[in-house]
Amino acid sequence: KKLILHTLSGFEGVGKSTIINHYNEQLKYYIIPETARLIIPLEDNVLEDSKDDLSYKSFISYLTNLHFLLSNKININCISDRNLIDSLTYLELYSKDQKIDINKLGDFVERFLETYNRETFYDKTFLITHPKDNFYIKNKIINDPERKYGLNEEQYKKDAEIWEDIYLNIAYKLQKRSL
Repeated sequence: KKLILHTLSGFEGVGKSTIINHYNEQLKYYIIPETARLIIPLEDNVLEDSKDDLSYKSFISYLTNLHFLLSNKININCISDRNLIDSLTYLELYSKDQKIDINKLGDFVERFLETYNRETFYDKTFLITHPKDNFYIKNKIINDPERKYGLNEEQYKKDAEIWEDIYLNIAYKLQKRSL
């Protein structure tokens, strides 16, 4: 048996956590929760002097999770709420002045995978596209007290489309490098 690691990606409110919980409860997969849900509350107090972007912290966290699993030869079925590409997408979307060089990242990924005799970072990566129904967006996403997304339905759809385009562009570039 080997480590099986699937990831779910998508813009805010597409249902990643709901699907993750299904994998955990029904299929007995271990879960790697979304990093931002842990880090965002810390940024308001513990990490208030931190100068780097949340996307960098998430990126390091997702990489560390995989490193931990592989270095300890933990062979389980696991699903992650987001992945490295999500972090890169948010970085490109919200921090245009901060970049991670895709070619250098590809070189790192290849060395990392070779070290652990693994062909890819993730076994399967699923991109869940955003909902299109305005009623659903308003009632399940915009009015959700746990979310900070407070814009209107049309802005949500526009932002989600931009996010998905950036994600797919980065994923395409990295697909050639086994990420």
